[in-house]
Amino acid sequence: MDLSLLKGTKDYLPQEQILRQRVLEVMRGTFERYGYSPVETPILNNFDLLSSKYAGGAEILKETYRFQDQGDRDLGLRYDLTVPFSRIIGFYGGLHKQLSFPFKRYEVGKVFRDGPVRTGRVREFTQCDVDIVGTSDVSAEAELIAMAGEIFDALDLPVVVRINNRKVLSAVLCGCSVPSEQVGPAILSIDKLEKIGWEGVCKELREKQIEQAALDRLNDFFHITGAPEAIVSALAERLEGDLAEEGLGELTRLLELLPAAGFQGRLKLVPSLARGLEIYTGTVFECFLVDQKRIASSLAAGGRFDEIIGRFLESEDPCAYPAVGISFGLDVVYEALRQRGVEAPGTVTQVYVVPINTQKESLKIAGQLRSAGFNVEVAPPGKRIKKLFRYANQAGIPFVLTLGEDELKEGKVSLKNMRAETQQSLSLAQAIEAIRKALQPS
Repeated sequence: MDLSLLKGTKDYLPQEQILRQRVLEVMRGTFERYGYSPVETPILNNFDLLSSKYAGGAEILKETYRFQDQGDRDLGLRYDLTVPFSRIIGFYGGLHKQLSFPFKRYEVGKVFRDGPVRTGRVREFTQCDVDIVGTSDVSAEAELIAMAGEIFDALDLPVVVRINNRKVLSAVLCGCSVPSEQVGPAILSIDKLEKIGWEGVCKELREKQIEQAALDRLNDFFHITGAPEAIVSALAERLEGDLAEEGLGELTRLLELLPAAGFQGRLKLVPSLARGLEIYTGTVFECFLVDQKRIASSLAAGGRFDEIIGRFLESEDPCAYPAVGISFGLDVVYEALRQRGVEAPGTVTQVYVVPINTQKESLKIAGQLRSAGFNVEVAPPGKRIKKLFRYANQAGIPFVLTLGEDELKEGKVSLKNMRAETQQSLSLAQAIEAIRKALQPS
């Protein structure tokens, strides 16, 4: 039997998974401090839902896993958490009125894409999504960006947040005489500017019948540089119309609110940024490592999608459920930490209890240690002491507590600090205090 993995999938052994769980603990704790509650949605979905014109769009649909079940139903594996989330808002919030708005949620779950595999991009991966539905004010975007900055600061991952507004981008295209029916396809190509360069974008746009005069004008717009406020001013001088005014107003307000929301990180306004997906209607943003030499993928990204839920519900007002969200890629964040040399222990065990003819009493002590809040493992009987200590050392267990007949008579335990290589004879209460003190973060 071939025991190797499918390409684009990965096993995570304890040392790797412990680090991933620590990342999730930082994320979940931060999400909940900002008032977002957890939900869970199914991995399996009707393909009609995933392929809806108001879902991910043609680009992402090419990477969707599609199959039929035994009842000949057309199904697919979810490629993100946004479409299933939109469904539950429509079902529980719209049809059954079970949700109160604004509704703030986060979800952590596996998603699947049958796309090219490279560093930081796999076919089965975990997303951590945070969304707020029911507000159209850009203060929601400011909150999400500030929250992302707090998470990456806690993980010691220096990032730059790239922002733009789809309304402004659409206004740029219209102002450069790109036909309205070509704006959507053109945006998909323009979004690749930093990956394939301006010549690569121009090649795609020519194939989409965009004239050279329009390309020359677009070139001027997409190479404006400077501080975000300066770029907004430069765009305001060149653009006209309600769409441009609305989008630039949202960008201006976002820049004003970010410091108040607590964001103090690096910010870059990228006029070509679109986030690819057609669902976005306003602000879009991406978080990249400041040093992108090894990982070119974004660590987190998101934006405003005011219409998708209303479209799903076939509402007369497509903006009946204005929403904005951000998605963190656990796998790419883990890879970024790993490449920076961050490691976790190979076990969650904090205390290894070694009985020496005291199995029953050692089990009781292990229970008391667990009640005190420690992760405890009890050594199996019949093993040589030297071998048990070697196991604890190799696994990275910080403390070994030995209980023999002599210790039992004295009401003591023998506690060895494996890191400091010190050993003491203590009462159980003293041992608990010593372990707690040593494990406290410095």
